[in-house]
Order: sequence, then C-alpha cells, then structure tokens
Amino acid sequence: MIPESYLMLQGLQTGFSIFDRAATYSDQTSQVYASYDAAQQQAALIDNSTYNSFLHLGDVQQLNAKKHAVGVTELYRVARRTAASEKVLANQQGGSDSQTGAKRLQVLNFEALTAARRKNENFETVVKDFENKRRNLTLENISNKNRVFSGLSTLPSKTGLVTGIAGDAINAGLSVGYGIGADGKIVNRFTEK
Repeated sequence: MIPESYLMLQGLQTGFSIFDRAATYSDQTSQVYASYDAAQQQAALIDNSTYNSFLHLGDVQQLNAKKHAVGVTELYRVARRTAASEKVLANQQGGSDSQTGAKRLQVLNFEALTAARRKNENFETVVKDFENKRRNLTLENISNKNRVFSGLSTLPSKTGLVTGIAGDAINAGLSVGYGIGADGKIVNRFTEK
C-alpha cells in the first residue's frame, strides 16, 4: 500500500501548485488592470494637453481675427476719407465732371478694393492655417493615445487557469496511483499489479 506520508506530500505539492497558479493568475490580472489604469491616466493627460493647445490656438485665432477686422475697417475709413478729399479736389479743379478727378476716384476705388481683397485673402490663409493646426493637433492626440494603448496586454485566460489546475490534479492522481515497480515496469500502487 501507499504510505500515508507520501499521500500527504503529494496532496501538499498539488495544493501548493494550485495555490501558485491562482496567485499568478490574480497577480497577472492585477498587473493588466494597473496598466489599463496607467494608460487611461496617460490618455487623460494627453487629452488635457491637447485641450490646452486648442485653447491657445483659439486665443491666437481670435487675436488674428480682431487684427484683420480692425485693418479692413481702417482701410475703408481711409478710402472714404481719401475719396472725399479727391472729390473736393476735383470740384475745386473744375467740377465733378473733370476727367482727371473721375479717373483719380476710379483708381482710388480700385486700389481700395484690391487692398480689401488682399486683406481678406490673407485672413482666409490664416484661417486655413488654423484649421490645419487644429487638424494636426487632433491627429497628434490620436497618435499619442494609440501609442499609449498599443502596448497593453489582455487579461489572463480563466480557461488556462482551470485547465492548469485540472492538469495538476491529474498529475497528482497519476503520481499517487502509479509508480515504477522493482522490475522497472509501471504498476498501479493500489492493486500492486
């Protein structure tokens, strides 16, 4: 028959093996959740940084819009004032029907419209630049978050834990139930055959 101490030794060995598997599974699960939490915190910092960049970009865009708006208003005021002075000059030189005065007013209107158009084109360029900067910030945010989340591992398999425990139990049963006899053959310890 099998000595009781051997059965106890095999039982303890199997128990420690099962405990070790369960503890390893628990540790791996905790590590995965800790890495998920760290990744979420990093993603929140990235989002916060991007949000602050958007705020700064918005402030700069408002200042540029204000600068261009004031410029166009001032441009039209100067054009009106110059046109008025040209009309006065034309009236002094021979009336409003003067060819020279009319031509000067046409040139002045053309220059004012060209300057306003150029100012608007510059503003549109600035707006497109800000749109590109916003898009780049968004893409950079996505890229940084992808980098943070790409290295995460998955949770350990519960099926693997259960099959590992079952394997340990089967090995213990085989170790207890079977052995090598004096002649070198495998024998059933309970039947001694």
